[in-house]
Order: sequence, then structure tokens, then C-alpha cells
Amino acid sequence: MINGRGVYEIYNQNTPNEKIIHKQIENEEYQIELINLPTIHLDEVIENNNPIKACKLYKTYLENLIIEAKERFLHK
Repeated sequence: MINGRGVYEIYNQNTPNEKIIHKQIENEEYQIELINLPTIHLDEVIENNNPIKACKLYKTYLENLIIEAKERFLHK
């Protein structure tokens, strides 16, 4: 698991014996894989999808929602 506090290994996930161990990273590379990445975004097929592309699409989508909300609610 990777979050804002660092990298963790999870053992026995979703069981009473679940353990989360913080990992120290020094000159190590980690690869992530997102499962079930979307294949369509705003009615357009996503070609060669990967985690970075998915995050960029999501970020752009959220930015556009904010712009739309400002235009609708702040400029009346």
C-alpha cells in the first residue's frame, strides 16, 4: 500500500490477523498496478491505459468539475 505517509506491506488483509508494516525505502523502485482500469472515459475509448494516464484523466476530470461548478454557482 502506498499513501501520503509512505509504503506499507499488508499481510492477512481483511482478516483479524491483518498486519500493516511500514517499509523504509532507500534507492528502491516500486511498481504499481491498478486493477480494472477504465476503458472508456467521457464516452471516448482510452487507448494504452496505464496508472499515470488514468490519474491524469481523473485529475483533468476533477479540475473540469470545479470549473463548471464555479461557472454555474459563482457567476449568477
